[in-house]
Amino acid sequence: MTAPQVSSQVNRHASGGIGALVGDSAAMRAAVARAVAVPGAKRWWIEPISGGVELHGEVAAGGGGPWAPDTRLAAGAGLFAVHLEIAVHAVRPVTSLVPRNRRPSLLAVLRYGAEAPPTPTERTLHAVLAGARPRPLVELPGIRPYLRRAAEAEATWVRSAVDPGERAAIGTLLARGGADLDPEAMLVLVASPYDLPAGQLRAGRAVQRILLTATALGYPGALVTGRAGLDLSHRAMIASGSGIGAVPQAVLSIGPRRDASREVASRDVGPASSGS
Repeated sequence: MTAPQVSSQVNRHASGGIGALVGDSAAMRAAVARAVAVPGAKRWWIEPISGGVELHGEVAAGGGGPWAPDTRLAAGAGLFAVHLEIAVHAVRPVTSLVPRNRRPSLLAVLRYGAEAPPTPTERTLHAVLAGARPRPLVELPGIRPYLRRAAEAEATWVRSAVDPGERAAIGTLLARGGADLDPEAMLVLVASPYDLPAGQLRAGRAVQRILLTATALGYPGALVTGRAGLDLSHRAMIASGSGIGAVPQAVLSIGPRRDASREVASRDVGPASSGS
């Protein structure tokens, strides 16, 4: 697995609030470096263009080998990190997934839209992306509605599991089983409504948004596996309770905090509501 990269090229054509950000690529580079890593994913990167950035990956936008879904999952997570970095600079990101283009590596284009302040959710999630670690605000089962809204904001579907029976159902999708998982953690299944490149990119965005949302509520999480580690047989899909038409893309583990972390003021980090 290769770390994501940001082209060293500097885009000097951006205007408005994004100018300072694009003039120095350090903030963008830091954002993509903090995106969740997906085992088995090939290299992906962003390139500045006039008025935005492009997302590229070592996979054809409409095809690829068995590594392709996880590469798009990782790239989608990075795309959401870049979305937050641009949003907090008071510019609205406008994203096009899998645009028509002759370059096979192009996965998405994120353009700089109108100048506008970030939403409270964007400020919250960016603070977490930058390293803020709030204390838990609710009990672990109480974060479920926030995770569901985070998934819905990216047009994806989630199923969360806390009790042993629910966890076992999701565990049927894990090709290597779930015996080594924290028994106190919540398992979260992330699925897309279709198994196309755009759906895999959206699932990646959802994975990043969900993990940041959980951390904002005091429960850091991690990716258990992407597509490569999932059993998508009919038997496993039925046993897991996957929704009709929902294609599993990733499983997350969200558990109790185990280390002391710095806090941020409640006015900056609170329950992450739905919204961009």
